[in-house]
Amino acid sequence: MKKIAIFQTDLGLGGIQTALLTLLIYLENKSYQIDLYLFEKAEKELTLPRNISVKYMKPFPAAFKLLPFSLVKHFARGKVSSASYDVSIDFNGYSVDTALGALQISAEHKVIWVHSDYEKRIKYNLKFRMLWGQMKRKYSFFDEVAVVSKGAEKAFRKVIDYGVSTRVVSNIIDIAYIMRMKDEVTTLSVDPERYNLVTMGRLVHSKGFDLLLDLFATIWEKRQDMMLYIIGDGPEMKSLLAKRDELGLKECVTFLESQMNPYTMMDQMDGFVFAPRYEGQGIVLLEAFALGLDVFVPKEMEAFNPAVIGIENLEEALLGAQKKEKTYISLENYNSSVIKEIDRLLS
Repeated sequence: MKKIAIFQTDLGLGGIQTALLTLLIYLENKSYQIDLYLFEKAEKELTLPRNISVKYMKPFPAAFKLLPFSLVKHFARGKVSSASYDVSIDFNGYSVDTALGALQISAEHKVIWVHSDYEKRIKYNLKFRMLWGQMKRKYSFFDEVAVVSKGAEKAFRKVIDYGVSTRVVSNIIDIAYIMRMKDEVTTLSVDPERYNLVTMGRLVHSKGFDLLLDLFATIWEKRQDMMLYIIGDGPEMKSLLAKRDELGLKECVTFLESQMNPYTMMDQMDGFVFAPRYEGQGIVLLEAFALGLDVFVPKEMEAFNPAVIGIENLEEALLGAQKKEKTYISLENYNSSVIKEIDRLLS
């Protein structure tokens, strides 16, 4: 039985956490023994597959984030555990803690994940841009870099000035879970006579919800039968609410905050719109697609989201959107191709 060590900061709400949990569920019935190393304890007891042992670690000194990674790696000498593994994985990709943990452990093959468009992340995220020069050398210490989409892989190679081995490994979508959760009871009730549009994500600058509000203001002027629901929470909530009110959209834009089960709300919708400043792979797009929603994303997002067709003119497409009978999509071919890459990576 193969032994795998996976390092992640936490298992709270978020795209990386959702992707990891879905991966762990898939690996439950494989011949793997998995040690999951976390740096933050969950608020409630975790229910994980039986082949997974959770181990908590103390974070490394905060000052390590400000130092060149090669120097940090030297100072952080010492083993995380005496156990040996076939594969160690830094699934987070951004954290110094998870990278050091995955590198310090004894493993035959070491992998780090990349979940974002690093080229645009460097451009639009000041904090990431400031830290990039210190952290980018860490990828050279890993045997492979797993990137969540072809678009993210291309962007990553543009900003790395040395050779690395990359492999595209997209995220599995747990269709069975989505179909089960969509039937749960919800307090939300939308007007079936209107075209109900939804979007979802953490309310941060990279997700571009401020830009979406500007776009929707233009849409609302021309068709008042369209409603927009925004599922998510984050540091920009207050400013986005203020922007909504300034644009006169209080009547047609509703903020729903983060949801443990967003699928029961999404299932009532007609369309899903997403126009981020950057994204590695939008899991929410594939979830919306599986629920039979019309998916509206910019054309450039195609390279980052297999199975999703982008649109040249979002405004025109939204103005022409019509209600229709929905058909649920299994995503069987998509998931099959992803699983093959995961199996190759871990073989």
